[in-house]
Amino acid sequence: MLCAKAVLPLAVATLMQLPVRGGCEVTTSDSQLVQDALRFDVVDAEVREVALNKLHPTTWLKTGSKIAGLAGVCAATAYAPLLVLGQLGFGATGVAAGSVAASAQGAAIGTGTWFAWAQSTAATGAGFWKLGMMSSMATYLGVGQGDQSPGEISDKELLTAVIKEGKFDNEMRHLLRSKLFSKGTGR
Repeated sequence: MLCAKAVLPLAVATLMQLPVRGGCEVTTSDSQLVQDALRFDVVDAEVREVALNKLHPTTWLKTGSKIAGLAGVCAATAYAPLLVLGQLGFGATGVAAGSVAASAQGAAIGTGTWFAWAQSTAATGAGFWKLGMMSSMATYLGVGQGDQSPGEISDKELLTAVIKEGKFDNEMRHLLRSKLFSKGTGR
């Protein structure tokens, strides 16, 4: 049974496909829409994805700068040891006279020692690609540490944050209304 004062709002709700609460109250505010979505359990992966994109939009500039940064970490990690070895006196033609490497070189230096490894690495110019790739992956995985991951934030916290930041727009309203209507809460 309908309330007398709810006839006009119910007609408007029906035309706009808004969910009706208890036959007498029409959901009109964003916070009420969020409450209804939470109460009727219509917040799914699609709603979360749209909400997360509202809070943290991904742009090509951000993605490109992250890729460039990772490439820089990889190259620096791969070639920095070669620069250090060069400064110590290990080079492509051998040990430089008067260098730290020359003072450490002695008759007892043989195959399989750190000295042999350093000279071989400097002479071949081989980069530390495995180290570079591993450090790049560690950097990528470590980006954003301390932030709450999307899976850890509750639906209520997520949607409330979208409203508080003023990013609850027509796309969000339409999505939540369509989810509520398809769930059968709209009349």
